[in-house]
Amino acid sequence: MKPGDRSQPKRPNPPQKKPIPPRVRNEPGRGWTLVPPHCANELEPDLEDAEMLLKEGDAESARDAVLYLLEECQELLAGHELLGRIAEQEPVDLAVAQGHYGYVFELTLKWLGPLDLEPMDKSRRINRTALACAEGLFRVLEKRGERAKAAQVRQHIDTWSGVTGPIRSSAGPRPGGAPGNRPRPAAGPKKRRPMMPRPDRPKPGEGSGEGA
Repeated sequence: MKPGDRSQPKRPNPPQKKPIPPRVRNEPGRGWTLVPPHCANELEPDLEDAEMLLKEGDAESARDAVLYLLEECQELLAGHELLGRIAEQEPVDLAVAQGHYGYVFELTLKWLGPLDLEPMDKSRRINRTALACAEGLFRVLEKRGERAKAAQVRQHIDTWSGVTGPIRSSAGPRPGGAPGNRPRPAAGPKKRRPMMPRPDRPKPGEGSGEGA
């Protein structure tokens, strides 16, 4: 066959692989896992202190502490999940809860990109946090009577959990809130310091002779 002969059969194009977004890893057989920013990993110990405050019944101090951490790292997913839980407690503020849960839900969809239609690796803590926020958003939307949006969130929850197959895209509004009008996470007092020990100063009771 002569060079330039157009009758020469063309080679089939290789199958295109799904692009892997920078904030996610996809391990065959295990599912996807989110990759948090470095600032989120650095603040994990402080977030654990806030969790302890909440368990001790001091929700206000836990809230202030997490709001302070979010000023340093807005993409601290577990911080938004904790604030969503606090907002669901007394006094209940469903708009604030939806803002925090919805922020993580929308951010997860953004990070996943085309992998949104596949199950997650549930052994990863950050994935469980994203799933918990989606479930929290579902609860809040149900309580607020927004059942169409809640149904959309439920589809994502089931898909990420491996309960159902790929979900079909919908032309309706995003479940986290109407475009350009989604509730923003509540802003805390800017000048108020968190009522919890920071790494650069001793914890209350250390060196004072007080018992545990």
